[in-house]
Amino acid sequence: MVRTRWVVLGVLGLVVVAPFALTAPLPAGHVVDVAERFRPVGYTATDQMVEPRRLWCLGDNTCPSLQQHWKFDTEIATDQLVSWLAAAGYSASVRGRCDGATGGLASTCSAHGTSEGQDVAVYVEGDTRARTWTLTLFVS
Repeated sequence: MVRTRWVVLGVLGLVVVAPFALTAPLPAGHVVDVAERFRPVGYTATDQMVEPRRLWCLGDNTCPSLQQHWKFDTEIATDQLVSWLAAAGYSASVRGRCDGATGGLASTCSAHGTSEGQDVAVYVEGDTRARTWTLTLFVS
């Protein structure tokens, strides 16, 4: 009888505690540190989503990872993006042109690379008619 009780408590403990232990958020740590170094001069991030480290990642986002957005009311020049990447210490190369589009949607540019073992991606999208540009940073 006593042994059965311990078996039942053990199984119940695994059923209740194991899913929580596997999916409990742990500090995201290093990805946040890497992301905080990227600072577009004169702008503040409008949105940030941090997926914390977990023993078992659920969903589509890698864990840990960070996604951050900035909104601009002026066109982002390719040279600006290159200087922001260099100031953050990212080893990333820019693909496409961020500036110089005429009418409608601006052609997007992106940068992909690494920083301290973390994958880094930056995307710039713009709408020249609405005079709005969005810069998105991913660190994983």
